[in-house]
Amino acid sequence: MGITVREALKIGGLKHSRLVAGEAGLDRIIGWVDILEVPDPSAWLRENELVVTTCYAVRENPEGQLNILHTMARCNSSALAVKFGRFIGKPPPEMIKLSNQYGIPLIDVPDEISYLDITHPLMSAIINRHTEQLEYSEKIHRQLTRLALEKNGIPAIAGELARLIGMTVAIYSDEFICLASSGPLSQIIEGDTAFTSLLKKTVKTTALGKAMECPRQLQGMKLEAKHLSGCLGKVFPVEAQERCYGYIAVIGCELNGEFSEIQNIAIEHGVTVAALQMIRDDAVNEARRSYKRDFLEDLIAGTVKNRETIISRGEIAGLPLERSYVIMIADIDQLPALPACPNHKNYELPAKRFREQLLRLAEDCFSAWLSRVMVVLRSDSIVAVFPVRGKLSNRELRSRLHGLAQELQRQIKQHWD
Repeated sequence: MGITVREALKIGGLKHSRLVAGEAGLDRIIGWVDILEVPDPSAWLRENELVVTTCYAVRENPEGQLNILHTMARCNSSALAVKFGRFIGKPPPEMIKLSNQYGIPLIDVPDEISYLDITHPLMSAIINRHTEQLEYSEKIHRQLTRLALEKNGIPAIAGELARLIGMTVAIYSDEFICLASSGPLSQIIEGDTAFTSLLKKTVKTTALGKAMECPRQLQGMKLEAKHLSGCLGKVFPVEAQERCYGYIAVIGCELNGEFSEIQNIAIEHGVTVAALQMIRDDAVNEARRSYKRDFLEDLIAGTVKNRETIISRGEIAGLPLERSYVIMIADIDQLPALPACPNHKNYELPAKRFREQLLRLAEDCFSAWLSRVMVVLRSDSIVAVFPVRGKLSNRELRSRLHGLAQELQRQIKQHWD
């Protein structure tokens, strides 16, 4: 958080100063202002810093003058403001050349401008900007949280985030299923298999699926959708509890560089609120699956003796018991490799992911059935309950079920090689 060099040149004493080189770096962010009057700057400079100096300590040392810029480039400092008239005379050509090379603005400050004329107005502007951004951050957090709680979760978050940053936003599950999108390109992206493939490739090649350090997570990974009129974008992993729940893709044809501070704030909160929403959705889905699984176990075992109770539970589980059903059981012969010991700290999460993927794959496969199918997992098997409607002969019924069983086998082999 801070102000740009471009903005700083319109504040306080810098209003009367002159930019002599490094114009390419005018959009660098200034977060600090400091005075430097030592021969070796390496221990004193830091990132996003505007350095003010007379170059007195290196007034007769041209290499020392250039070393200030070399050190600033290594530290990613923002700009160098020098009172050249006091001890050097005029900006040396070598400093001008190096400033342009690094894209670090070099500013010529008149002798009559005091340090206080520069530092106090700039620090006041930086603090004011910090305050504005913190207030904006709190406002955005409240807005997105309210949307997640009061409206349709993920779609509402995508819509509000797209509005805040003025770009297209698409939110994907960890299986790269588009959960919601909003913005000018949303309708194209939702059905665009090429974009989904590009997203998968970006995630795979940049190891986004693994746990990431916070700065890298918020920075996002670049995404170039050439087939969408050359639009650019970034992918942000939605991570929580050592798990990646999905991804947020931000796409815009006008996205040439980095996001603005305001956009970064909105995206950061969007990622956080999306993670909370996905965790909540996951807990709700797990409760539903558990209810269905318990109901089916009781139904098969015949442990519930009260007819009205079992019928009521069937209605809640989406299984009206006045219909006819066929049950298919798919045994899993070879589980994917998991940590050998169930008590191992890394066992539970991969096992849970595998079960979720397997259940989702079976549900997608059986969605071709004419009516809704209940699918539950029982240890190392899949149990599917198929409603039977119409006048199907046993032969036709077996043929259809056999086809679905083969399709399930094919998809499982394809998914886990």
